Amino acid sequence: MSRSWSTSVRCSTRFIRCPSKIIRSRSSAFVSRESRPASDGGVGASMITLTLKEQPGVPLEAEVVSPDAMAGLANDAIRALPLYLGKKPCRVDDFFKVEGEASDELEIRGDARKVKWIGRGMTRGRITIVGNAGMHLGAYMTGGAIEVSGNASDWVGTEMS
Repeated sequence: MSRSWSTSVRCSTRFIRCPSKIIRSRSSAFVSRESRPASDGGVGASMITLTLKEQPGVPLEAEVVSPDAMAGLANDAIRALPLYLGKKPCRVDDFFKVEGEASDELEIRGDARKVKWIGRGMTRGRITIVGNAGMHLGAYMTGGAIEVSGNASDWVGTEMS
């Protein structure tokens, strides 16, 4: 059965294509569900950088950490976006240092293994994670790309369409 799209995972030296599953990697991983845009952004393109201040004690629900939610917002608006630490509401700036310019490209720095739902429902843009990523990374994605330089936890790319 042939489809016009593919889900792909690149682990260090291997590149695996699979129409329905993402393979968990213990090394560098790349998860993508996209048709490459005509404009690539090029060198020097603006980017939003989120640097994790400290590892949360319990899982941090971060559905808003996505190009769809952050593109076009000023840094003050990004800092005020809601997150949940367990059942407790908090803000992005409680856990992340926010830098850069409005863009549909995000870079997350630090060990985000307890940060869940990064890139949830993503339809465009790119997320680069310099470190580890938590559960449900890229869940419900329909477009865009996520690259992880560390480990990714369980349920990477679930329910991608």
